Amino acid sequence: MLYYQFTGKLRDSDTANSLQSRQERREAAIGLSDMTEKYSEGLDDGSFWFVSNVRGAEVTCGVIGCGRLDIAGRAKCFFSGIGLDADYGVSRSVTFRKMLEMLEKAEREDYIGDSSDVLSRFGIKDMDGSVLRRMMIRDGMINDCMKQEKLYEAARRGLAIDTLAPELDRIFAGADGEKHYGHPVHYLVEADSDATALNAMNILLSALYMNGRVQSRCFFEIDSTAGRIRTDDIKNVYEAATGGAFVISLINDWCENGDELESFGEDTFDALCREVQAYGNRILFIFRVPRECTAIKKRLAEYMGGLTFVELKEDDVGIEEAKNWLDAKAKERGIGADEMLFAQLDPQKTYTATELGRIYDRWYNTKLKTVIYPQYCCFSECKIKQEKEKQKGDAYNELASMIGLAEAKTVIDKALNFYKLQRIYKDRGIDQARPAMHMVFTGNPGTAKTTVARLFARIMKENELLSRGHLVEVGRGDLVGRFVGWTAKTVEAKFREADGGVLFIDEAYSLVDDRDGCFGDEAINTIVQQMENRRDSLVVIFAGYPDKMEGFLNKNPGLRSRIAFHVPFNDYSATELCDIARHIGKSKGLTISDEAALKFERVFEAAKLSPDFGNGRYVRNLLEKTEMNMAGRLLAIDPAAMTAEALTLIMPEDIEVPVMKTEKREKRIGFGA
Repeated sequence: MLYYQFTGKLRDSDTANSLQSRQERREAAIGLSDMTEKYSEGLDDGSFWFVSNVRGAEVTCGVIGCGRLDIAGRAKCFFSGIGLDADYGVSRSVTFRKMLEMLEKAEREDYIGDSSDVLSRFGIKDMDGSVLRRMMIRDGMINDCMKQEKLYEAARRGLAIDTLAPELDRIFAGADGEKHYGHPVHYLVEADSDATALNAMNILLSALYMNGRVQSRCFFEIDSTAGRIRTDDIKNVYEAATGGAFVISLINDWCENGDELESFGEDTFDALCREVQAYGNRILFIFRVPRECTAIKKRLAEYMGGLTFVELKEDDVGIEEAKNWLDAKAKERGIGADEMLFAQLDPQKTYTATELGRIYDRWYNTKLKTVIYPQYCCFSECKIKQEKEKQKGDAYNELASMIGLAEAKTVIDKALNFYKLQRIYKDRGIDQARPAMHMVFTGNPGTAKTTVARLFARIMKENELLSRGHLVEVGRGDLVGRFVGWTAKTVEAKFREADGGVLFIDEAYSLVDDRDGCFGDEAINTIVQQMENRRDSLVVIFAGYPDKMEGFLNKNPGLRSRIAFHVPFNDYSATELCDIARHIGKSKGLTISDEAALKFERVFEAAKLSPDFGNGRYVRNLLEKTEMNMAGRLLAIDPAAMTAEALTLIMPEDIEVPVMKTEKREKRIGFGA
């Protein structure tokens, strides 16, 4: 929807006076309300025009429309149509929240009937400001004043030119017109700080609005502060956003890397995404996400496989461009850059705007209290951030509390102690060549290899052994190019993305499955080279079946020598699988009865004999089927018997015993520590 406010000035002082006294104003307003209704009903474009307020000779009016409107050209017709002798003043686009205020004021003054009826014309039902407040949804206005060349310059200053400039080219290559056909693409704006992503988003929206790809200047935004979400509320907000943009931000500067989806709220995210497909041609959707967002992308693909997304990412720049960016940033504040600022840069690394912004902020804060205000140089830095990091430094405890995985936990504990010792050597000035930190995780599907890898990355960051502590998960398709020469560049790009964290290569043995071997060999050779080049700044974890991983390691002589630890993930016992079922059930507010637990254990014992047993994944799937069976059982009983306990207690009859394959799965033997 498009929302406008415009003003007019009454020419007749008698008319102005008649709208001042309460009784006369009410009588005049009722007549005005009837004429307003008739006027809007007679319009072919479906727009709704109304008077919101009259103060003295000034009239404030509002318009809701489905497309861009010539307010100045049609205001006189509106005034004449409702019997007001008035001159047009000024007009502007407004937010949906402002339009709600105008409608509520018009209803109080009797210039319209029920404001809810007005919104219902546009498919927006039971919607008022309280809904937006409850959902913590903000609305804003697109900047429509920037010229085309200024947008490119802003992208260059924000170090977002590599992917944003080509998209700006595509936007400005389109026809500039009033007719809107729909949205050929939507956007993933990927950055590690909200400020960087916000800059790229504002540039993008300005370009789209200028070219008519977005009709309304009003956009909506929701993030991890979102309150209670109902499906009807989402549909109403999406209807209100029709013609404009809706932004869903999962970037949280304060949460751990990889936990953005959990922080946002997976149920809330799912509820928003379910409706995106239906509104994809009526609303432009922008997802602001962290750079490493594999889990988020997978979740989007589940709901929006039919939509196309353009990924806009931060540039990675070398040392000289990084210096220029920092120098320009310092000049904006009127303070010169110095060697202390540039000394924080590593000539061998590349940097994003987010990383450079953090470097600059640390330097500038030091400058503030040592040069600009030297009287504060004796004060120590604020400890709030350190305390916050301590509170969040619980990845090791999370790993320790996981069910089973005893052998894997032991090896990871040894690895962590070893890495800590190397740091002590370095701090004491003892010359020790830093060993490779790379690992192999071996185990069957569903044994929590990916979860442990993510926790390991966080543990390494908490112990200051890795700078970022994020996880980049890849498979063969993410590393092997379609043509000769592409693979090496693809692998190098993934290593750059994972720098400072963990690169998790799942089913790594698939890299050697080529018939001729050329692409897989190219990938493995490049991986070995990058493992050596970045041995101080990232950890590579190879994962897969034990026997297949052995063949993979034998493929390249240099590969095995660069792997420090082999971490085995054994299959869960039936008792451990029951504990996992209890844990998942508890997270859903469900309790497993003692009889149901015994039945679960018997099912798990039988399932473990199946050649395609999925461990933890099997538990989750079985529990989902159990919930559906439980729903059928509960709906068949007397409603009076539906106590809180009955509604949340899983009984044996809810558990479906699947038909199992009797073939015994080949036992896989893992690596030792």
